[in-house]
Amino acid sequence: MSKKITKGVRTPSRRKFFKAAAATGAAAVATVAMPNIAFGAPKTLKMQAAWPSGANIFFEMAGDYAKMVSDMSGGELKI
Repeated sequence: MSKKITKGVRTPSRRKFFKAAAATGAAAVATVAMPNIAFGAPKTLKMQAAWPSGANIFFEMAGDYAKMVSDMSGGELKI
């Protein structure tokens, strides 16, 4: 009897299959178990300014920008 020679063809490894299956199962469990990030608390950022708060036009523009960001994000991001 002659042996078949198959170059470049690998036989499936049972060990690799079980490792991949275990990793896929662990990833699925971790995905379901993690809390939903979409419903997290609103994020608050601080803005650094080189001018003092008051009647300065730059401070007024920064306040307008912070309000605009809050409105555009639906209140999820506050500056």
